[in-house]
Amino acid sequence: MFVKRNFTSKTEERPGYVDVRVDPEDDSVSQLRKVVDKNAPNAKLEHAYYRKLIKQKINYLLGMPFSVNVANNDVYLKAWNDFLNEDTRDTIKNASREAVINALSHCYIHYDQQGKLKLSRFKSIQTVCFWSDDAHTILDAFIRYYEMEVYEGMTTFIMRKVEFFTQEGIYFYVTDKQGNLRPDPDYGAKPQPYMLVSQDEEVQDKITGDAAINKIVKGALWTRLPILTIKYSEDELSLYDIIHTLVDEYNRKSSDTADTLEELKKSTTVVKNYDGENTSDFLSKMSETGVAFVRGDGDLKRIPVSTDSSLYENHMNRLRKNIFEFGGGIDMQNTQISNTSGVALKFIFADLDLDCQDFMGNLKKFFRDMKWFVDTHLYNTTGQDYSAVDISVEFNLNMVVNETEVIDNCIKSEGMLDQDTILHFHPWVTDVLDIKKALKKEKEEAQKEFMQGGYGQPAQAPQQELDAQGNPINKV
Repeated sequence: MFVKRNFTSKTEERPGYVDVRVDPEDDSVSQLRKVVDKNAPNAKLEHAYYRKLIKQKINYLLGMPFSVNVANNDVYLKAWNDFLNEDTRDTIKNASREAVINALSHCYIHYDQQGKLKLSRFKSIQTVCFWSDDAHTILDAFIRYYEMEVYEGMTTFIMRKVEFFTQEGIYFYVTDKQGNLRPDPDYGAKPQPYMLVSQDEEVQDKITGDAAINKIVKGALWTRLPILTIKYSEDELSLYDIIHTLVDEYNRKSSDTADTLEELKKSTTVVKNYDGENTSDFLSKMSETGVAFVRGDGDLKRIPVSTDSSLYENHMNRLRKNIFEFGGGIDMQNTQISNTSGVALKFIFADLDLDCQDFMGNLKKFFRDMKWFVDTHLYNTTGQDYSAVDISVEFNLNMVVNETEVIDNCIKSEGMLDQDTILHFHPWVTDVLDIKKALKKEKEEAQKEFMQGGYGQPAQAPQQELDAQGNPINKV
């Protein structure tokens, strides 16, 4: 009953950026025009502000590979790098993107069929969280549900599958044709373990009495719920929650203006004693034939439609500015970005950087929670306890820089800073070790060429000329 009452998530009602659309029911003017004249313009323009802002945040924070640093423990660092392969990094990046869209995203840490530790992502709209604290930092239980089409004979029906994660294991449920929730027959009513562990057990042969080793596979549980959560913000608000009213207003006003521009091709029509049934018939005939019939002293005249664009432009510019300001992004139409000094660029990036700094703090907590599972995995597989070893995660922010200014500062820092630090901040360097190897090779080749005198032979002292008797000739 507990699962049956709670497997509908509130997140399901929150649209992601690909689902956000202008609601035609909100535009009473366009709807009224549609009722009066089915041929009236009724534009529904959408602007991809969500997509643009989400890309800015994710590429700024995770566009460059992040790194995990461990002090004085290469074995532990290698274990982390093996776990954080390209697939795992892509999972973290996609989960972060979903956190911006839906406020929260969830990853499941588990073992794959080859027995390797793996990180998988659940869709936020298919999850329900049960927190044990008001700050939403510890999960008591977790539900994941999804739908699938099931074929039964010649008919099909939609079955909903429910996975209930608890400290006891995972309970599996399905819905029948009537929508009733019941235990999944493939797993039964008992909870399933999070992993299977192979153990050696020494037994004695009943006939010979010799000792033998049997492989026994047992189910095992984590002592924590293996669900890792990424939050976009501490108050669990998505980007949509923050700016959707501004984007909706921008879309509506753009649509209204498109309708007005379309109607500028026409003019306002004043009709006196129209020889017809109703206004709708008149507008339809005028749109189709351009002819109107009047009776008696009837008359028809057109008044040109005029519009003032200054108020509209001011309103739209203010909306655009507010969308990027409160959405924590950068308006790339800002002409000040090009050929801007480093200090000014930091000022332009201030809103984006401030927003991503908060997001970065939540990502670091995600890695702290992940560390417990990685440490437990390494202890169970190698016997080594790394729980006391600290790690640090460094995010390489993908920020636009003034390359000329940065290179000039690198040159001026020679003699004050070591080569590694200077190369690290040089905008053209992507791998410091590769550049150091290339510089060393170039230096060795230059020394070799110098020793050979530049002609492929060892340099020799110039020989003095001799006369016929073999005496040196002194030239003045």
